[in-house]
Amino acid sequence: MRLTKQLLGLAVLVAASACATASVSYSDVAPGNQPVSAKSSKFNFLGLTPTPMERLAEVRDALNEQCGDRGVTGIVAKTSTVYVIIGVIEKTEVTGYCAQP
Repeated sequence: MRLTKQLLGLAVLVAASACATASVSYSDVAPGNQPVSAKSSKFNFLGLTPTPMERLAEVRDALNEQCGDRGVTGIVAKTSTVYVIIGVIEKTEVTGYCAQP
């Protein structure tokens, strides 16, 4: 009986740490000629705090830096959340193209 409980507990832990969801948004804008991308990942203990706007602003600024003063167009943002036993890993990946001058 004890072994059964241990195996069941192990199965629950494995299942709880393997769950993930993803969402994708798409912008239908004519692409430029130079692709750019930026990523951000953060561990959120117990999933208690929302994603700070500063982290998203850093991703946006990283895209703009790669294009200089031309700007970014055709942006696609992908967010994913991976649930682990003691928290959540939040990942954001943004890609786009430098606008043509």
